[in-house]
Amino acid sequence: MTALQLIEEWSSKSFRVMALAVGILPLVHKLDLSLMSLQDFESHAHNLEMLSMIVLTNHVRPDSRATVGMLQER
Repeated sequence: MTALQLIEEWSSKSFRVMALAVGILPLVHKLDLSLMSLQDFESHAHNLEMLSMIVLTNHVRPDSRATVGMLQER
C-alpha cells in the first residue's frame, strides 16, 4: 500500500493525518517566503522527501458535550 493510499484510508475514517517532508529551496534569498503558499513551497523545493506521517485520533470524551455546552453559555 502506498503512502497516499494510507492517507486516504485514514482520512476517510476521520483520522487526522499530517505528513512531514524535507526539501531544498534553491536561491531562498531571492524568494519572498512570507507571501508563499504551501503549493509555492512545494513547487520550488528540490528533492522533496517525506520523512514521516503522523496519525491523530479525535475521540469524543463522554464529558465533551457538557464542556461545549458550558463554553457556549459564556
